[in-house]
Amino acid sequence: MGLKTKTPSTGRYFIKRLAHFSVLTVLTLLALVTSLGSAFQNIPLDSDTAEMAIIANGVTSHGLSWLTHWQFPPDNQILSLLPFAVPYYLLFGTSLTTIILQGWLIVVANALMTALIVRNITKSTSWGSASFILALTANPQLLGSPGFLAFPITHNIVWFFGLLGSYGLIRYMSRQSDSLSLVIIAVFIGTVSDPWFTAAFTIPAFIISWKSMQWFRIEPSLRSLMISAILIPFAIGEAVSTILHHLGVFLPNGDLVAPPALLVRHLIILGKSLLLMFSFTPIPKGFLYILWIIYVFAMIVAFILLKSIPVGDDIEGSSSFQVGSLRSSLPRIR
Repeated sequence: MGLKTKTPSTGRYFIKRLAHFSVLTVLTLLALVTSLGSAFQNIPLDSDTAEMAIIANGVTSHGLSWLTHWQFPPDNQILSLLPFAVPYYLLFGTSLTTIILQGWLIVVANALMTALIVRNITKSTSWGSASFILALTANPQLLGSPGFLAFPITHNIVWFFGLLGSYGLIRYMSRQSDSLSLVIIAVFIGTVSDPWFTAAFTIPAFIISWKSMQWFRIEPSLRSLMISAILIPFAIGEAVSTILHHLGVFLPNGDLVAPPALLVRHLIILGKSLLLMFSFTPIPKGFLYILWIIYVFAMIVAFILLKSIPVGDDIEGSSSFQVGSLRSSLPRIR
């Protein structure tokens, strides 16, 4: 007499999956509508937000030669946004609505890239969907000032390429695919389009690649390829930026190193932006705000120091306290 095995009911499984999909769909639509409403309520219209619309009008009316008569700022977005903005405004026209919609679409694109990264790391579509929804339901003030997440022309567009480069680097380091081409594209476009990209992505990606043998047990040959995929497009991008600057296409950059007073001011803005991101409103003042700044940077320093402590195979010999045994009990990132 054969043994009978219980199999899950097909009907029950289908209903469960349908309910799960329905909930995610409703939450996603609500997040999209909420973020769209926040974008229209929190974004001021001025010469900066309309810059891409003005450039697109010039190109569509007078051709690409019109670009030679326009001086771009250092954060020019000439490769990151302009190739998308021109056909966008050509199709939908330039108006107050299309200008703000452009910024909102960038937010949606960044949220999608975030969801793709989370999905790749967790191997869970649910977690990826949740991250997409959470990214769209950030504090509404972040979509405007001081977060500028949905501004039509700001650093938000190169964040997309930073996320794209991060996705490629994660897939390559986890040996899922040969995705260094995404890193090369991201670094080149980001370097030419926005000087901030170097600090936001290129330098951290280079440090991670340089230390990848120690931190992630990456083979030397793969490490060399990762470093080359970052340094070569960075050098080419800097050369292109220098040439365009000398040709008068780009306005000159500011100081290479900001004065101390400006650095302190930017730290204050960073602290306020972090508080808004985590919905800590109203923002504390005085002594509590100083404690918040100290806490954030103490956590950063602690993380750096902890990463520098050798563990496991990095410790030669044995001791009464085996750090390697502690490491083996922790979950590994794959």
